[in-house]
This record gives sequence, C-alpha cells and structure tokens, in this order.
Amino acid sequence: MLRSTIKILLVPLLFLLVLSVTDPVSAKPSPPGQAIRETKQAEIDEIKNQMRENVQQRVASMAAYIRSFRNGHIAIGRGELTAINGNTLTVVKEGNTYTVLVDEKTQLRRKFWGKSDLTEWTVGDMISIIGTWEDEAKTTIRARLIKNLSIQMRHGVFFGTITSLGNTGFTMDSVRRGTQTVTVGEDTRYIDRRGGALEFSGILVGHRVRVRGLWNSRTATISEVTEVKDFSLPEIAKQSDKPSVTPEAE
Repeated sequence: MLRSTIKILLVPLLFLLVLSVTDPVSAKPSPPGQAIRETKQAEIDEIKNQMRENVQQRVASMAAYIRSFRNGHIAIGRGELTAINGNTLTVVKEGNTYTVLVDEKTQLRRKFWGKSDLTEWTVGDMISIIGTWEDEAKTTIRARLIKNLSIQMRHGVFFGTITSLGNTGFTMDSVRRGTQTVTVGEDTRYIDRRGGALEFSGILVGHRVRVRGLWNSRTATISEVTEVKDFSLPEIAKQSDKPSVTPEAE
C-alpha cells in the first residue's frame, strides 16, 4: 500500500520537475530595444523561480505526507479553519468537523513553508494537518504539522508598472499578482536598467520596475525592500523619421 502511494505521488512530481527546467514562455523573438529585452528576460526568470519554488513546496509536502504513513500519523488536506480558541482549532473538511490541538511540538508553517504562528491566522483560512488521533471517534487530532495554505509570505523579486507614488513608496500593477503596495526605506537601493544609481525622486508613474522584498499575499504588500530597478531609465531615445528623398529633376 505504501509503495503504491509513493508511486502515485512521484508521477506528478516528475512532471513538475520537467516543467521546472522548461522555458514557460514560447520562443518568440523579442521586440527590438534593450530595455524591452531586459524586462522580458527578467519576467521569464521570475516565472522560472516561481515554478521551482512550487516544485520544492510539492516535494516537501509529499515527503511529509509519506512520512506520516510510516510514523502512524494521519493527514487532512485543505480543511477550512472555522474557529480559533487559544491553542485549539476547529476545522471542517468535507462536512466533517475536527478539533485540532496545538502544543509546543506542533510546527506551524505558511504556504511556502516559512515559520508561522497563530496570531497570523484568521477564520476562513485553508489549512492542512498532520497529527495523531486523540479519541476513538477520530474527531480530535493532536497536530504535529499544520500548514496554512492561505498565508503566502516570501522574499523574492516582483515586476510591475508604477500606478501611484507616495512619501514611503508606491503602488504598482504587478505581473500575475495585481495591485501591490510597495514600502521603501532608508536602506533601499535604486538603480536603472544598466545598474546606474538613481534617487527615489527619479522613479515616476508609468515606469516599469523590479522590486526585491518581502511579499505578503494577504495584505498585497511588499516590504523590507532592498532594491528597486527602473527599466524605464535611462530613457530610450526615439528614432527620428528618415527624411524623404526627393528625386532630382533631370
């Protein structure tokens, strides 16, 4: 039974590994212009990084799932958190209600496996649980690992177009994540697409940027920003129209 379960889990894993080394964007020729090429390549790199992280996340999930069989644990995936009462959670899965006990041995994780705590969690979150039954009725679980699938916080690079500016940062229409609020600090570094130094005042609405920082999916924010790269600077000189040639009279 265990071997057949492992085989079933490894088939999608191998498929994901193939995808992770494959260029997710079709090999179409890039539009002319160095700035456009750099921006497109940066977006492709971000997609590849995201795919690699998804593969790593699935590998870790599968490993924990397989270990749960070996250790006599049970696993419940994607249940809805309906109540939080101190260290006791109420979770509903497919119409069944479970009481989940959290103690000092319970590991709490975010979706991308960052450490978490119950102060981040809210009713309505989707969570997965690995633990042991506490009663013969199998309604109470002593949790050993709980992953909150609704909380995504990770450091990375994020791309978008600036839509508004403020004293402490800006908002941008990001690639694949919608509107994000970016908060910069005194240590934030600003560079143009060639790596030259910039000031925050040089970044304008409509500019395409890359931001390095901590993304929070729940609040749609990027904080702890270490670098902002402006792909719209220096400005690209527009090519003047070629002068028309007037045939000389014979």
